[in-house]
Amino acid sequence: MGHEERTKDLFRSIALERQGYYDSAPGGRPRLSYGQRRVRRIVERVLDARLQRLPALRRLLDAGCGRGDFTIQLGTRYPDLTELFGCDFSPELLELARSNAAGLSRIAFSVGDLTALPFAAAQVDLTLCLNVLHHIPHERVGLALDELARVTTRTLVVEIKNASCPYFRMHSKLVEGVPIFPVTVEQVEEPLRASGFALVRAHAIFGWAWLSPLIVLHFERVSSA
Repeated sequence: MGHEERTKDLFRSIALERQGYYDSAPGGRPRLSYGQRRVRRIVERVLDARLQRLPALRRLLDAGCGRGDFTIQLGTRYPDLTELFGCDFSPELLELARSNAAGLSRIAFSVGDLTALPFAAAQVDLTLCLNVLHHIPHERVGLALDELARVTTRTLVVEIKNASCPYFRMHSKLVEGVPIFPVTVEQVEEPLRASGFALVRAHAIFGWAWLSPLIVLHFERVSSA
């Protein structure tokens, strides 16, 4: 069984046995990890500032939305967003997302791989990619970043598992037996710069970036690629 099939099997079990919560144990209490709660707070601060300054930004994509809970939360937090899209490669997770968003006409979910997003060029103003990129093998990360840049007109927020952090140098790079692929800030910044995006800030969840296993990278488009 290849990496993609093993990853899909993992997320199928997450959907069916854990209500879609990535950080829960099978059969355990649904929960978000402390790190992911920190990541979401950082993202909300970034979006608060961007949407206050540029209220014309109206379309948001949550790429790798999972069970859709954060997509829905953002729809509630930002009522001026006219369209919110979520996509994920797991049909089982998307079934949960659609159920959770029943009756919310501004939010739509679709099946999509990060390396081939089902959206037109420049279709959204703001794109989030959280807790996802580490599942993409290094040889395909460039494709994923190109796709995120292709569909986004202004703001791009990407969470990485920080390969420069001692944690990932010292511990096994596996999630329940499935390999993950941490990256450095530079490995994300360089291809996005080539697509016309500039790094505004790297938000480490634990103080110094080199000690932080998770980093939220805030990019803004500065030119056409």
